[in-house]
Amino acid sequence: MMKKVPRPTAVAITVVAASLLLFPAAAYILPFDPLLEQLGEKRKEEEEIGRVFRGKLTFHDVDGVEVAVPATRAVRADGHCRIELNLEPDHELEGAYVNWDGRRAAGSGEAVLEPLMMLETLACPLFALGTHAEPLIRGQVDLLGVDVEQVGYGRLEGKVAYVIGGRSWETHLPQVWLHKETLVPLRALGEIDGRAADVRMMGREDRESGEWHPTRIELYLDGMLAVTFDAREVDHDVDLPASLFR
Repeated sequence: MMKKVPRPTAVAITVVAASLLLFPAAAYILPFDPLLEQLGEKRKEEEEIGRVFRGKLTFHDVDGVEVAVPATRAVRADGHCRIELNLEPDHELEGAYVNWDGRRAAGSGEAVLEPLMMLETLACPLFALGTHAEPLIRGQVDLLGVDVEQVGYGRLEGKVAYVIGGRSWETHLPQVWLHKETLVPLRALGEIDGRAADVRMMGREDRESGEWHPTRIELYLDGMLAVTFDAREVDHDVDLPASLFR
């Protein structure tokens, strides 16, 4: 009796089925422009004018040493951001702030200010709210040089994301990641001042509204963790004066 040989197509079907389980709706991926248009429609429903995150900023060095300080991060709907160290007068670091456009208070030295500038350069436009979100995220994609013809899937913290700019493992390429369901930005990668920068927005879901809020930001420089910001409190719909960002 002849032994049956499995058909190659059965293997192919198994592989396709597995990929669909990993990345639902993998059969069709929306191109970049429709994705941004959907994001714009979702954000139009937002009426918040600003948010304030209070928590802890931690600096990580290559030797594994960590320095944690209290910090506040203010985000206005139109994409203006400010991160500020809230220190006691006798702290070893001096108080400092960094605004969205790179303006900063001197005092704590480049070891502190440089990573904060890079963090805000990558992350700030991605926190824009309401009708400001679509044009600012589009502008960030252009600024980083992201190849918008390349759209795929990836995962961050177990969440499926659209990966714009390359495959999820091609981290040498400029990329922006958007949460598949909410289109909230989760990650941005690009070169800043000759360094490979990678910012990741982690978060949690609000138990009442079901909305996802970014409560942790991680900045990697040249593949090494450089700065983390963990928010312990979030104030919503805060009226932040323009003078705060000058």
